[in-house]
Amino acid sequence: MPAIGSLLAVAVALFLYLNQGLKPTAEALGWYREGLKRYTEGRIIALTKALERAIKLSPEFALAHARLAEAWNELDSPQRSSDAMLRATGPGMKWRAIPIACFYRPCIRF
Repeated sequence: MPAIGSLLAVAVALFLYLNQGLKPTAEALGWYREGLKRYTEGRIIALTKALERAIKLSPEFALAHARLAEAWNELDSPQRSSDAMLRATGPGMKWRAIPIACFYRPCIRF
């Protein structure tokens, strides 16, 4: 039985180590949500500004990069869109610990 307890402790420690620091900051998440509001109002430029602020606060916030890529695509800026999507899928991007509410996106399509 002590071996099971040790194994469980190692598993929990490994899980915590692998998931440390994966969440965007609260302020970055706030700017992300602000951007979604601007999108529903049809203000795509304001959306890009809000997402850029979110990314500046949490550069590893992959979902904000992906939404920014989508916004640039809607603004007919394929190079900027491509650059943002490459950053969203690049090394160091953190998708796993994004709050589930971020995936419910009113009016935003992939």
